Amino acid sequence: MPLAELPVQDHRRPIQDPPRSVGRVLSVLETVADRRDGISLSELALLVDTPKSSLLNMLKGLVASQHLTVLNQRYRLGGAAYRMAHAMLASRPSMSPVLHEAIEELLERTGETAVLTRLDPESMTVTYIEGVDSRQTVRYSVSLGSSRPLYCTAAGQAILAYEEPATQERYIAQTEFLQLTPNTLTDPDRLRAKLARIRSDGYAVSIQEGIFGAVGIAAALPGNDDLDRRRIALLVAGPTGRLDKRIEEVSRVLTEVAEKTAGMLRFAR
Repeated sequence: MPLAELPVQDHRRPIQDPPRSVGRVLSVLETVADRRDGISLSELALLVDTPKSSLLNMLKGLVASQHLTVLNQRYRLGGAAYRMAHAMLASRPSMSPVLHEAIEELLERTGETAVLTRLDPESMTVTYIEGVDSRQTVRYSVSLGSSRPLYCTAAGQAILAYEEPATQERYIAQTEFLQLTPNTLTDPDRLRAKLARIRSDGYAVSIQEGIFGAVGIAAALPGNDDLDRRRIALLVAGPTGRLDKRIEEVSRVLTEVAEKTAGMLRFAR
């Protein structure tokens, strides 16, 4: 009798051998979840690239545990899978703890002050909304709740880089570029070039552009328009003579944490 035509009761026998890998089990569950009308053994074997003989043994175990059901030789998610999904959704983190953990991780991994920033679209400034100071004697400290210009701060530039071109041009046209330090970018063309570079690199660096003696490295959170994650940026800040010598190392950590945080926020309530 062909494997695809085995009677239903065979699928409910206790399995003798465990599944070959957890990853393959998860792949099977994800594939079945995508097919509301169920999926046959042959189709499933093709999609998960597994021999039908090996796959059938795994399916028997998943049916026995009620993670799958089989009717008319087509597999669908079972009650246990839905209970597991419900429990996972109920345990989703909220946005605030996820973002707080991100700046705590940045502090631990870089040793420098880490700050959560957000765009204020009305004033087109960046606001420092939460931060943890470096434990080092010489450190950069921000005043939470304060706002800074976009054009001369790493966090502001990181956020501005992902705004629509029309928004960028409107900001440039309406902004008075003050020479706050010798390094402040006040030329619109140089700012445009830097924003393009930030989009390519995935992070922004400001070396004494807004505050003399301070270095900032920032990355906007990757995401979709629904959550405006591009308007949130993680910032690592420290003094010149120390942080400017670690830009490559810190930017790598920063972009990694930003990517991970954005991924967690996709499931946050």
